[in-house]
Amino acid sequence: MDINESSGNDTEEDAPYLRDPRDDEDTETDADAGADDDDDDDDDDDDDDDDDSSDESEESAAGSSDLEGPVVTPAIQIPVRQAGVEIVSYYNTGMTAAARLLRRQSPLDVPKDTVDYRFHTRFQQDFYQTVILAKAGIASEAQWVDWTHMANLGHEICDEVAQMCEDRYIKDIMGFQHDWNKEVIAQFYATVYFGHDPENGNERTIYWMIEGHHYQCSYISFCRYLRLDD
Repeated sequence: MDINESSGNDTEEDAPYLRDPRDDEDTETDADAGADDDDDDDDDDDDDDDDDSSDESEESAAGSSDLEGPVVTPAIQIPVRQAGVEIVSYYNTGMTAAARLLRRQSPLDVPKDTVDYRFHTRFQQDFYQTVILAKAGIASEAQWVDWTHMANLGHEICDEVAQMCEDRYIKDIMGFQHDWNKEVIAQFYATVYFGHDPENGNERTIYWMIEGHHYQCSYISFCRYLRLDD
């Protein structure tokens, strides 16, 4: 059976995984200062394009949203912490039970108590930093089965294996190939909550956060997206 390694957005060149977002502040300030100087030099050139710029601005405003802006690939970062708030390590001995208990508590009905935009509760933030980031690779290298190649081999055993996987509704997910991002995966596992949606017949639902945005998906929809249903 031929198995190919799935490609990913993150590579070993991205190490180290830990990066303090505050390190970027000076860089951004310098860049802004340089941009201001360039703007002064280009004022005369911009006069001729005022009409075109106005039209483009109106079009941009008409299609703007709360997600507008440059696309930035999320990177592993040390959480921004409020001064005086100590970190709780859920990696220490005896903390597994405490983590399980807090994981069962819904974060939906409590106010946000973190300053880091990626997390809603201190538990999510501390779990991210002390458990998930403590792992060497964050995520395992994914592999996938090239079903087309196996079918082209014309081997009876390969055909039987493919049919067995299809009968058990796992063939599609075994052939799933897609790029991934370690920070997105880390945020998902730090913030995920398995609960019920009271606005949809109390249906079992998965809740999580990515880059400060809240998401939810019912168990049924989740299975359908991965083609795990019949």
